[in-house]
Amino acid sequence: MEDMSSDVAFQAFIGRLRKAVDAHDTQTVATMMTQNFGYRLDPVGEGEGVFQYWDDELLWPQLQAVLGKHFVPKGNFMVAPPEFATDPNFHGFRAGVTPVDGTWKFAYFVTD
Repeated sequence: MEDMSSDVAFQAFIGRLRKAVDAHDTQTVATMMTQNFGYRLDPVGEGEGVFQYWDDELLWPQLQAVLGKHFVPKGNFMVAPPEFATDPNFHGFRAGVTPVDGTWKFAYFVTD
């Protein structure tokens, strides 16, 4: 994927996502996610249950922090933080968004 960080549609999507996450607006965030949104690597967690998981694990502040970072391309995604794309030994929280049917979608927020 090319660097879409300066694309107006991408910037608008990230702005709306940040605002919805800051407000803990789960209804809006849900409309911005892929159907198979990934929220846990081990064991794998996808789709439903993400908001309960974030609440139970107190992950909203980490999500806000990661979404506040600059996004860069990695594979088929725009990811944050940028270190996730450049450091093969990166460990920590990361988020990815991807284009789906002409619009952006929030695809994952995970840590190892």
